[in-house]
This record gives sequence, structure tokens and C-alpha cells, in this order.
Amino acid sequence: MNNLKKNLITRDFVEQEEDDNFSIFSNKIPEEINPNLTFPNSGEERYLVKESDILLNHKRKNESEKKTKKPHNKYTYDNLKRKSKHLVIENAMSFINKKIKEAYNGNIGEGILKKELVKLNQAQKKNSSAEFNKSFIHKTLKDILSQKITKKIKFLKDDHNQKVIEKILEEKKEEFESLFNITFIDCLDHFIGKKQIKELNGLTLFSELKEQILEECDDDGESYYKNLEIFLNEFEKRINNAKSKKKKSFDNLSNE
Repeated sequence: MNNLKKNLITRDFVEQEEDDNFSIFSNKIPEEINPNLTFPNSGEERYLVKESDILLNHKRKNESEKKTKKPHNKYTYDNLKRKSKHLVIENAMSFINKKIKEAYNGNIGEGILKKELVKLNQAQKKNSSAEFNKSFIHKTLKDILSQKITKKIKFLKDDHNQKVIEKILEEKKEEFESLFNITFIDCLDHFIGKKQIKELNGLTLFSELKEQILEECDDDGESYYKNLEIFLNEFEKRINNAKSKKKKSFDNLSNE
């Protein structure tokens, strides 16, 4: 019996919320038990539960909890944030392309020399880092739209937009400099009608996209549009209040 190093435990136990380990505190004898092990040479039976059985129960509990978690869908924080950035960036790009065409009377060239901004890759929209987004909202349209373009456009180099913007500012600086220097958050505020920026007059506003959003969302369009509207209005506050996630180092893990 002295050599048998197993804990005598019952079905009553306390689970530590912040840790994956268990602590067992109860001495209560369970009403229903299925004896698996007994102490040798003892007139009294003791009912033992292996540590592996506890972990198995804990695993099942975690799996059950996962099933009851809220689904990760278009209403979740990260997806509303990504959608907000997408709407502002895409509408700003469309607006600037229209202004470029007007400035050149439609003579914007063809192929790789065409003075037209094209779709960006998804890096800026998908980046969920709190620090990145706190910096991102103060970036200018020039910085944002100069990033690498999508790899789906095979015949253009990834710095196509950067080259187009440089060319525009070289040839039409007076017309475009102030426009390209508008920050993302100022563009967003104009987009939702919170402020008016003269350089952005003619930009498609969020309210003008309602029918399009309703069509995309089918039966829950009204709900999604309202959620998105609230998120856009609180965008700057939410970004600035977001906390950075600290990555655990191997040293930290070893000390837990």
C-alpha cells in the first residue's frame, strides 16, 4: 500500500479555471462508483481514478464548451473590422481612379503604363495586430494605396500602385497632393458622414451602399448593416482601446 502512489479521489473535485491542471479537495465518498483498483492486502476497498481519466473528462468538457461557443461569423469583431477597412479602402481607391481619369481627360494609358490603381493584396485588411491598426488608422491614402497589389493580376508588378501614385504626384501634384495626404481615419469619418472633407466630395458614402449590403446579406441584411454602421462609428475608439496580445515565450511556458 505504501508503494502504491496513486491519489484516492472521488467524483467531487474542483477545477482550476485559469489552468489546465486539476486540484482535488474532496474526501466525500461517491454514491455510485465502479471499483477499478483496490489496495492489496487490505480489508477495506478504496476506489481510485487514474490521472489519465481526469484529463479525459477535462478534455470532454473542453470539447463540449467549444461546441457551445458563439460562431465565428460576419458579426464578430475581427470580421467587422476587416469589412470596415475594406469598404473605406476600396471606395477611396475607386474615387481616386475617377479623379485621375478626370484630370487626364480619360487619357490614362493602357496595360502596364495605365494610370489606374488596382486591387491591393489583403495584408493590411487582414492584419489584426492592435499595434498595427493603431498606426494604420493614421496612415495616409498614399501610404495605404502604395502597398503591394494582389498576386491575381499576373501582368503587373507588385509595386504598380506605388509607381502610379508617384507618376500622378509628379505630373499633377497640385491636384492630388492634399488628397493623397488624407489619413485613413479622416477618410472613414467622411465615409460615414461624421465630417466633411472637400477633397473627398464625390466619394461614395456608407449610407449609399445600404441597398448593396442588404442584397449581399439576404434575410439578415438590416441587422448586419446596423451592426456595421455602429462599428464604423466606433472604429477609432475600438482600435485605440484594443490591447496587444503578448506571445508566450518558451521560458514563460516552462514557468507556468
